[in-house]
Amino acid sequence: MIEHFLANYGYLVLFFGVALEGETFLLTAAYLASRRFFRARATPGPPAAMR
Repeated sequence: MIEHFLANYGYLVLFFGVALEGETFLLTAAYLASRRFFRARATPGPPAAMR
């Protein structure tokens, strides 16, 4: 389910999802970045902004 939202809405869902679920969204985003869905350099940005 999380992967579906990340695939459809991308970084916006990642930004707000980290605030709600934290590690679950971050791990899913890291997996998708390894599959070249997200740019790996941009993926840590939204979680870092939440701290």
